[in-house]
Amino acid sequence: MKKILHFCNYSPIDSGIYPETRDLVYEEMRRGYDPYIVDHIRGNRFRIDPAYQDMLFKEGRIIGLENFDEAQEADLICWHSWIPESYMNNPKRSLVMFLHAMPSHLFYNELYGGEAVLTFLKNSHRQVANCRYFITLWPIHAKYWENIIQGNLVVTDPIICCDCIRLKMDDGFDPNHLRLVVMDTWRAGKEPYYIFNAVQLLMALSEQGKVPFRVSLDIYGQDGANVQPVWNALIRDDLKKHFHFRGKAHPQQIFDSSDILLTQVGEIPTESRVVREGLLSGIPIVSGITDVPWTPYHHDCRDIEGFADEIRKSWQYMQDSQKRAELHRINRAYAVEHYDIRKNADRIFECYEQIFRGSLESRPLSVRPPPAGESSVTGSEDIFEQLKQRIMEVETGVQADAILDSMERTDLTMGRQETLLRLMMDLPKSG
Repeated sequence: MKKILHFCNYSPIDSGIYPETRDLVYEEMRRGYDPYIVDHIRGNRFRIDPAYQDMLFKEGRIIGLENFDEAQEADLICWHSWIPESYMNNPKRSLVMFLHAMPSHLFYNELYGGEAVLTFLKNSHRQVANCRYFITLWPIHAKYWENIIQGNLVVTDPIICCDCIRLKMDDGFDPNHLRLVVMDTWRAGKEPYYIFNAVQLLMALSEQGKVPFRVSLDIYGQDGANVQPVWNALIRDDLKKHFHFRGKAHPQQIFDSSDILLTQVGEIPTESRVVREGLLSGIPIVSGITDVPWTPYHHDCRDIEGFADEIRKSWQYMQDSQKRAELHRINRAYAVEHYDIRKNADRIFECYEQIFRGSLESRPLSVRPPPAGESSVTGSEDIFEQLKQRIMEVETGVQADAILDSMERTDLTMGRQETLLRLMMDLPKSG
């Protein structure tokens, strides 16, 4: 039985990296492997507090880093957010890196002594000889990654264990009180919050008697104290009573106590873990970014009045209990068909078997030449236009590698960095 170690922080009530890894571990067990998760947060409160200890923890599959012996042997090491330095270049330890990060996070998430994720991944691509595959569960980012990682990149469809969320209970719908919910989206410094403005518009209309229901918004994922400055800046004083920061909770509890899930402006509905969990529960979804095939309501949330009207239409549709129950069933069926881990993880396990059969040589991944004659770049008024022009002039992602190096040494704003990244994504792959 092949032993697999996943290095990932243990956080069982978030819709983030851990639940995705937990689903993968259970599928590995079903397929006959012997997997464990090594929690790299020492003294993690979620492991200490029995209220947060999930079934995987109780089954002995979670190992705290403080109790982990780095000499412990394993047939495969899986990197999700951190691994010990001693594992990085050990040719006897086969390594797979799961790329959970989204492009907009690459310059700002930090690990390994403050090194940016993008820099780390580029360095690991060039230097980590025992990394056999880079795996991304986000197909929409594949083109971007292909321009950074030129070898052994595997792209899979999003995955979820369809047993992790049951169909939403339908006995709590109150037509006089519309309970909206946003999950894992409220973070200080992340903007704009068009959805909040649309919700406030509905609340104001409700207080004026112009819509026949009252509105409340529950925000999960962050404690209210952490985002108080943003709260004060965005939410009208007379409407604050309708906004509730609930902190962390299990997704099932959240969906059962809500009527409509709203998606944020920066979210990719087809691949968001939150949306996949919501679909499994059957909860109606109003998307603020794109046409979502499984729900009738979506709108550009920068159009405040239009987005608020989509929420109102969804409430109107839900008045009919038969339509509401049918929508719940359709949403769940869509999630099972498109995201079931038993189907979508096959490519991951093909990679595992390639490694276990030893069909890959123990060699570095394809190495791109370092930038030649590249001078240090500092932030300036025209650096954005300079880099933009350089991107437009290159022909392939390989040639654009030097530009990525330059971008990392600038003080460009996040918005400008993302603009340049989008241009990079449109470059053709190298032959």
